[in-house]
Amino acid sequence: MEALKNILVTGANGNLGDAVVATLIKSGYQVVAAVHSATESEMAASHNPEIHVVDASDADAVTNFVDGIWTRHNSLDAAILLVGGFAPGTMEKTSMEDVHKMISLNFETAFHYVRPLISRMKQQPLGGKIFLMGSKPGKNPAAARTAVAYAFSKSLVFRMAEIINEEGIPNSLGTKNISATVFVPGTLDTKTNREAMPNADFSKWNKPEDIALRMEKVLSGKEIAAVIEFE
Repeated sequence: MEALKNILVTGANGNLGDAVVATLIKSGYQVVAAVHSATESEMAASHNPEIHVVDASDADAVTNFVDGIWTRHNSLDAAILLVGGFAPGTMEKTSMEDVHKMISLNFETAFHYVRPLISRMKQQPLGGKIFLMGSKPGKNPAAARTAVAYAFSKSLVFRMAEIINEEGIPNSLGTKNISATVFVPGTLDTKTNREAMPNADFSKWNKPEDIALRMEKVLSGKEIAAVIEFE
């Protein structure tokens, strides 16, 4: 890597976020980490020098935070948006309130970041990269049957990425080189998931470190893809 690059990671203290931050710092990136609470900030401080408490559900707070990144660093090469959550439920057992909760948690939190990021990245000669988290239920109707609200919310993430890539096609001056990549993991191999599913075959699960390494590969330009799906 020729120069230190600035990367934003939201949900930086989650199971995946922790692995992503550690991998990027090891690879020489400057990580701007966003977490939800002061307690999470204290926990994440052990391996990242720049941590900010940001409510991803607050659009104004997110915009101010994103603007502040450019004030401090003058540029941002990529944003890895990891805030989100899961809830099960078939169609019959899913209420509109459930749908709203999942859309708020998985789509709106990402959208709040994407809007100011797009505006800022358009001003950079090299644009920028935006990484989003999809899911198999959000992509596959068969997988969606038992997680309907979650699937609805993640399907919006896929569509948002498609729009980013359409809008990010370089113009004649090459000044809109903005791309989105959606990562679609299977079950993450985490302590929480192991405790919840003790009889599962953990060898078939995705390790957060493997997803983090794949993200680093895309950041470095060694891989280009709109969707990266894991087994």
